[in-house]
Amino acid sequence: MNEALKEAVAFFKAEAVYGKLFSAFAKKYRSLGRMSGSISLEKYSIGEIETIARFLGMRQDLLLDQNKVSIQAFEKQLAIYRFEGVSLKEIVEAYCGIHLVSNREKREAKLIEKHIFFEKQKESFPNLSYWLQYIQSQPKENRWLHQLIDQDKSEFSDLIRRLNQLVENLPKKPIRLPVFAQQQLGNPHALDRNQWLSRLFLHKLSFDMANIEESPVIEVPNSSEEYSELLLTFNLLRDDITNDITLVNILADTKVENKQAVWRAASQTHTVMNVPIRELLAVRIIISFKLQ
Repeated sequence: MNEALKEAVAFFKAEAVYGKLFSAFAKKYRSLGRMSGSISLEKYSIGEIETIARFLGMRQDLLLDQNKVSIQAFEKQLAIYRFEGVSLKEIVEAYCGIHLVSNREKREAKLIEKHIFFEKQKESFPNLSYWLQYIQSQPKENRWLHQLIDQDKSEFSDLIRRLNQLVENLPKKPIRLPVFAQQQLGNPHALDRNQWLSRLFLHKLSFDMANIEESPVIEVPNSSEEYSELLLTFNLLRDDITNDITLVNILADTKVENKQAVWRAASQTHTVMNVPIRELLAVRIIISFKLQ
């Protein structure tokens, strides 16, 4: 800090009102990106207004009538008090012990930081690059993902690392989801639906499904049935006991004869069946018909 700046800070430290005023100056700078505009004196006492009027070299009653302080006028007075060459921004920063950055500059810096973060992740995990590019380019559609990134980039990086392992090792034949999670991550509950990793995994599979179907829309499952169906597409099975599908008037051709008889009997008697998702793996052809 140079001598002129030290003298200016010492001068303003002598009156408590300047701490209040400079805080308002700092807020205005963050909003506008420059020392400009005016500050309302509505919440200042008569004594505080008297001190400010004295610095501005104007009558107290006139300042009361204006009920505001022009920041430009305040800065011009610095030269009269032998502080010429020192900007008001420098004084406010030194007085308050802060570095003033406009809100716009903060937003731009945040965007640059996030761009660098995405590029690093795409470089580290090529298998996720197209998915990450989609998230990056569609912030409104993926608001929850951007909020997760903004909240803790380190945690998100760890989630991405584990997600990449799951994607690289998707099973080639059907396997239960908890078993898959145990094999890949050493935790059968890692892909429970209340986990962040599970939400990312589901989003990535939905993204891949949209690409397979050449759909411009990423449809993340809302219902339990849709969720089970998506997992099944990638050879992943949920708990057979609690995840099934309700059918009626369906005739199925299965690989196992005795199972086929069950379908035939149910269709002939128009019986409603709850069939575990896993049983659908044995089905080759499904015929739906209406009651006559």
